[in-house]
This record gives sequence, C-alpha cells and structure tokens, in this order.
Amino acid sequence: MHVVITGGAAFIGSHFVGRLLQRGHSVSAIDSFDAFYDRAIKRRNLSRYLDNERFRLVEVDLLDLDAAEERVGLGADVMVHLAARPGIPGSILDPVLSTRVNVWQPSERVRDRQPRRRSAGVPATCSAMLPRSP
Repeated sequence: MHVVITGGAAFIGSHFVGRLLQRGHSVSAIDSFDAFYDRAIKRRNLSRYLDNERFRLVEVDLLDLDAAEERVGLGADVMVHLAARPGIPGSILDPVLSTRVNVWQPSERVRDRQPRRRSAGVPATCSAMLPRSP
C-alpha cells in the first residue's frame, strides 16, 4: 500500500513513517519545513529512511496544492494529514490561515481528486494538545 503523510518530517509524522515502512508499505512524506521548527531536527527525524527505496520525501507547501499534487501524484491508497501550522500564537493571530493549512486545503484536494475506490480517515492531534514535560 502507498501512504502519503503530510507533516511527515515532524516528530509524530516521522514516527508514523517508520512504522509504515517497517510494515512493508511505501511512503511519501510531505513537509513544508516551516521555519517554526529547526530544519536540521526534521531532517534528522527522517535520516534513517532517506535511503529506503520505499520512502520519498517531498518538500512542498500544502497551500500550493497544484505543486503538491504534481510532486506527489495521486497514486496513494491512503492519505494521512498530520501537517499543521505550528504554534498556538500563530493560530490566534491568524485563525483563517491556520484553518486553511490545517483543514481546508488538504481535505479539498483529497476529496476532489482521490479515487473513490477507497476511503480512509485518520484522526490526529497536534503537539499543542500533548502534555508538557517537567
């Protein structure tokens, strides 16, 4: 099965990538490498998978859906949307952009373009919902 994961270079996404590869699936991870997080950390999250022939990393902003679609294609069996605009302050300052990034854009394209043969939804959360370490 081919799985596309948005937010695939972040902590949760990269762990999901590893689990899917471990189970024999092919994975395309999409990430915008937003400046909110250190690029080196995200690259390190995926470093052990970069040489895997069943793994592909695609750096693209989901707000540019045409570019994302062109770079990733529509051959996925499942899309897992874990990408989100990082940081609570940004969501408060620009809730429309946050909603667009987190919900509208990816779901519109998936709904309109993905083959109807299979439907999969994966509920997810963001790091802001996770408990803080002391």
